[in-house]
Amino acid sequence: MSRLIDVFAGGGKDRSAVSDFGGGEGELPGEASLVEGSFHEAAANLIAGHAVTHDDERLSLTPISADDFEAEWRAAASRGRP
Repeated sequence: MSRLIDVFAGGGKDRSAVSDFGGGEGELPGEASLVEGSFHEAAANLIAGHAVTHDDERLSLTPISADDFEAEWRAAASRGRP
């Protein structure tokens, strides 16, 4: 399952998974998902080296190891993040 952790300039973090965007069992995630639509396009542009903004804020994409991602995902869950 595709997952994302947003880290904001002020230090805040939020996490999202494809399952967060589906409306029900058997329903596809759709345009707001992490694998389609604007997120997919933004990630492709960031990987290609292009600047990407959202609500007038510049976005960045930081590759990390799978182990580091899992540790941060679990830490966010333990802090009560969705």
